[in-house]
Amino acid sequence: EDSRFFDNYNQALYIVEGDLTAAQFASLQTVVGYRKPCILVLNKSDRFNSRELEAVLARLRQRVAQLDGTRSDLQVEIVAARAGGNREMTRLLPDGSEQRVVRKQEPELGQLQSALKRLLRQYSGSELEGLRRNAVLSLVWRRLDRQQVEFRRQRSAQLVKSYTHKALVAALATVSPGTDLLVQGYLGVNMVQDLCRLYEVEASDLDIQNLLKKLVRDRDKTLPLLLAIAGNGLKAFPGAGTLAGGFLHAIAYGLIFDALGKAVARTLDLQGELSQPFADRLYKEKLGENVERRARDIIQMALEVNREKNDGAARD
Repeated sequence: EDSRFFDNYNQALYIVEGDLTAAQFASLQTVVGYRKPCILVLNKSDRFNSRELEAVLARLRQRVAQLDGTRSDLQVEIVAARAGGNREMTRLLPDGSEQRVVRKQEPELGQLQSALKRLLRQYSGSELEGLRRNAVLSLVWRRLDRQQVEFRRQRSAQLVKSYTHKALVAALATVSPGTDLLVQGYLGVNMVQDLCRLYEVEASDLDIQNLLKKLVRDRDKTLPLLLAIAGNGLKAFPGAGTLAGGFLHAIAYGLIFDALGKAVARTLDLQGELSQPFADRLYKEKLGENVERRARDIIQMALEVNREKNDGAARD
């Protein structure tokens, strides 16, 4: 990348070589969020002539003005600089041939030094140290938030997979008509409750029941399609096509639980509450999302459950 971020203890230097890309703009926005003095440095400024340099600086000023949360006492100053080093050039010789030469370039850091001096005059040492501590704490909290988000997403995926497995076990074990619906309803309530606890969202039993009732009504419409998908998916597994119709219903329930769990988890992740309209829309999206691949995964899980069930019956 052509952008670099230097945390100079009490000040932040963000170094670029031209206009800000979308990624750099987002990165600089994060730096500004640390709430301490920041200098945006346009490095390798000698690549531009005077008119081009002014145009680039004007564009950078325009982009900085679009940043969120830039207080008047923490304005991002923009300076041009050249870090120095060696520069490779091509020399045209009298005979028409070319020669590569390397010339040492002295750094041009006058504007940057002046900007740093202005900051030192503007803030006392204790003020800068306080801003540094606040920036460090802000960074720590951001990292903790990201870690918590990632943990919740991983854990919610584990919960959804576990309850999908339980739904398959229950569907293959029930023998009385209607019993499977009672069991699935019980499992559905428990899954939503566990996901709410994971995301630390308070949801009443009534909220959960209303959400599940709406999905149950939709299930009656989607069940024939899910059964057809399950039947087609079984063709990819030799010998599985002879299984009874109850096996197809189990796969359909597995697809429903998988979509329901993912929809609820995503709703809690994005909304911070159990929003029924949002969860309902996501459920419909998840139900049809990668349905063939999801069906194969659910069928594989159901076959393993069925094999364990038959092995247990044979031992008995």
